[in-house]
Amino acid sequence: MRIESDSFSSNKIYPGKGKLYVRQDNRIFRFVGSKTESLFLQRLNPRKISWTQVYRRMHKKGITEEIAKKRTRRTVKHQRAVVGASWEVIKAKRNQKPEMREAARAQALREAKEKKKQEQSKRKAEKAKVAQAASRGQPKISKQQARGAQAKLPVTIDIDIPCFLFLNHTNAKYRSFATTSALHVFCNSSLNTSFFKSYEYVVNEDEANMRLDRFLNFKTGLPTSVIQKKIRKNEVKLKGGTRKSIEIDENITDGNIQPKQSSNISRKVSVGDIVSIRSPDLFQEKKIINPTRRSIESFSAKEIKSIRSMILYQDDEILVINKPPGLATQGGIKTHNHVDGLLHALQFDYPEPPRLVHRLDKGTTGALVLGRTRSAAGKLSFMFQNSTMEKMYTAIVTKFLPREIIKKKIDIPICYGGKPPFEKVTCIIDTDSPLMEKAKSATTDYQVIAGTDNYALLRLYPQTGRKHQLRVHCASVLGASILGDPRYGPIEKRMSDEELSSEPMYLHLRKLVIKNWRTPTGKILSDPITIYAPSPTYFIKKANEIFGINVDTFETEA
Repeated sequence: MRIESDSFSSNKIYPGKGKLYVRQDNRIFRFVGSKTESLFLQRLNPRKISWTQVYRRMHKKGITEEIAKKRTRRTVKHQRAVVGASWEVIKAKRNQKPEMREAARAQALREAKEKKKQEQSKRKAEKAKVAQAASRGQPKISKQQARGAQAKLPVTIDIDIPCFLFLNHTNAKYRSFATTSALHVFCNSSLNTSFFKSYEYVVNEDEANMRLDRFLNFKTGLPTSVIQKKIRKNEVKLKGGTRKSIEIDENITDGNIQPKQSSNISRKVSVGDIVSIRSPDLFQEKKIINPTRRSIESFSAKEIKSIRSMILYQDDEILVINKPPGLATQGGIKTHNHVDGLLHALQFDYPEPPRLVHRLDKGTTGALVLGRTRSAAGKLSFMFQNSTMEKMYTAIVTKFLPREIIKKKIDIPICYGGKPPFEKVTCIIDTDSPLMEKAKSATTDYQVIAGTDNYALLRLYPQTGRKHQLRVHCASVLGASILGDPRYGPIEKRMSDEELSSEPMYLHLRKLVIKNWRTPTGKILSDPITIYAPSPTYFIKKANEIFGINVDTFETEA
């Protein structure tokens, strides 16, 4: 293979690689590599290009560097011998004896060491002068001031103003007191850090055995990521009320056992523990970092009345609401209207708002269960996780299915793929599929109660609680996607954005049955708690148009 040589870099290159460039003198060349070519085309970093003669001459840059490169070792040696020395000096050095050369070299070393010692002693004297001035009560001066520089002007800050007001960040999420180190850089030592307030919370019996980060998340409303960052920065302290709740330092001072103040993210809190968190203004910080979390004071009387009108069932421990369409269960990056942000309006006279124990998709409507206390929320979550809570959904699907009197079962595992918000669930029908290792078991019972040429009305009884389980089972196994499903339904039958805003998915959690509920006194209720959630108006209207029945009154079951 014929190999050419680049006329500037002298590197051997293959004639078939890279673009040909023509210089003003009609000489043809190529670049050594793609990086060099990219830099040349972008007119960036001309000194980093392998050859730069043409570029530098055109732009009149780097001429001295080119001349310096042309100096060979021989010419440099010759120039060093001639410049700054006469022939007599050169002749005397050549005729000098080796003993005299060694003596001159030793004398030069002694002079260099002596000079170094003088510089070190001078620096020590400056430090001693600064320390002596500080011991006399004089203001501390820097090294530059000791050498004659002017003193820096002190900067004072109004302590009542939270420090994040001095920051000008484009993203309000990061305008928090976490940048106090930046303030110390621009401010003098006169800044008093006492404006960091300490907020303390005492753990009660209902909050025992909670993780430290979750306890503070519930108490303060700050995101868990922010709380964990504060714990890592040692801005959270835990003082134990009992020996079991914290680690004990066995070093006894004055007859008292001193508890360690360091805290751990996953540590469990106990009754009587005092958890303190440092912040300039916790409520202002909460408002900036998480503006969607609303307090009871931010709700108007009309809003509270509207939210409380969704309540289906209420007792001392359980609260069930009828979630409307388009309302997410929890917030996200672009989700500001959600049930989690409305919980304070459902607090009533309880010391804390109710807690979420399960989720419904944004387009799914129906019964949403809340725990009014932590212990009740724990029991309800356990029932949902172990599938002991009976649930019945009603759904309209986009395919004819023959009516079934007996329930049928779908037992097909599902696998999650992609990342939110584009995450999608897939049914694993082939047992030899490589995705089987990541698949999770999913079981759904269903019953067809009505049908037409293009639609069917189903009752769905999920036995497991996987994400999007009902939607993917209907679309993939039955081949009948839920009407209005924007993700799993066929493209031609998906609704437009205008239709979705008024009529979302036709999937409704109609019935909930809570069996063997244990009261706080330990008594188990003999009768199950059954909650019916009325279907939305658009659901009733659509079912009446297609099937000619009322889904709320048509309750015949197998």
